[in-house]
Amino acid sequence: MQRLVIILVSCSTSLLAQSVSDTIKQLVADVDTLKAAATVNGISAPTVQQVAIENAGTTVAKIGSDNNRNGSFSLSSGAGRIAHELRVFANGASYHAYDAAGNEVVDLGAGRTGGILNLYDESGKNSLSFLGASASGSGVLEINGNTGILMHRFATDGVKGGYYNIFNVDSKRVVAAGAVDQNAGGALWLYDASGKNLLSVLGADVDGFAQLKTFGGTLGKSVTSLLGTGADGAGQFNLYTANGGVAHEFGTNETNGGYYNTYNGDHKRILTFGTSVQNGGGLLLLYDPSGKKTIASMGVGPSGDGLLLINGQQVRDYAEMFDIADRSSLIPGSVVAASPDGNGVVAARSPYDPTVVGVISGGGDYHSGTIIGARTDGTTDFPVAVAGQVFVRINNEGGPVRVGDLLVASSTPGVAMRGTDHERLDGAVVGKALEAFSSSGEGLIRMLVMNR
Repeated sequence: MQRLVIILVSCSTSLLAQSVSDTIKQLVADVDTLKAAATVNGISAPTVQQVAIENAGTTVAKIGSDNNRNGSFSLSSGAGRIAHELRVFANGASYHAYDAAGNEVVDLGAGRTGGILNLYDESGKNSLSFLGASASGSGVLEINGNTGILMHRFATDGVKGGYYNIFNVDSKRVVAAGAVDQNAGGALWLYDASGKNLLSVLGADVDGFAQLKTFGGTLGKSVTSLLGTGADGAGQFNLYTANGGVAHEFGTNETNGGYYNTYNGDHKRILTFGTSVQNGGGLLLLYDPSGKKTIASMGVGPSGDGLLLINGQQVRDYAEMFDIADRSSLIPGSVVAASPDGNGVVAARSPYDPTVVGVISGGGDYHSGTIIGARTDGTTDFPVAVAGQVFVRINNEGGPVRVGDLLVASSTPGVAMRGTDHERLDGAVVGKALEAFSSSGEGLIRMLVMNR
């Protein structure tokens, strides 16, 4: 490579006073003069690839081309260290600035994806910040730690818009903020130390509802809690199982008000409580394991009275499980008495039986509201109502029944009658009639259980 050196101390005073631009023009003219002189004398003119300007033996400026025939220009300090450098390379042009120790601290120019600006630390090895274009062509700003590890990134997504990331010292993304989706609201994502497991999201979902979600389980895919708004825009709070299934749900219904749901391991709703109707009272619903069938409901009815339904039917009594000594003649509504051997209950068989216990629950359309106890044989049929309202089997053996009459056992097994012998009533009364009965044969009437 031919190199032309211009020594400033040997030049005229007027050359020293010229601007850098005029100096370069003069250098080009001098090179052209050398080429012309060589041609006149029949000498092959040298190919000058660099022109250097020296001052007192130190190169202070250099212009020319590198080994790849790309243009370059540099300015050096009085100590000969490069301070500024302009380069041309395959992707375009670039500018570089160096500190007093010769370390590159600024890189400005064209990168593979567009214009870039890199700022380096005092060693010249670790990039402290990067401003330019990403691989997708969108703008990006990166700020690094003192060891060159990426810590912050501001960038844009061609579809969703702007976003911001924070990285830990292991270069794992732990914070992300930006747009949820195209034309959607903003959100904040928090990750664990590995950068793989999403821990929480605060912001708007794709439907525009504000929410706070926390995550757990494998790869952070399982939501553990959600606080925000539901599909109807009302407030909502959910708790989830480890595999992401909802376990508890607190929410508001635009019409009825607040509610709470509990779900089983198959993510089926098995319990609901809240308000029954708009401006109404409280309501509790229990569902079967499939979550489709209502097993029991307790709340306030349309008239404002308390209401308890089992399998869609009203319940009126409090029942208990007694061992059954003899099942003959037992059906719902039967009057039962203690067996002579004390091994359980049997259908009451004698008028004014003083050993009466109660009435088999489930007669008519009434069902037990509460059943306590258990039998030694494990059976669960024929619970005995010991309080509340039940339907009882009745006949007119004691005469027509009027509302308010005390009822006792009759001679027909399991059937009650009107009690008229006041001397025998003590200990024999099973209940008080709530309906009249005057028909022949056997029937069912409502009765209030009251043993006395």
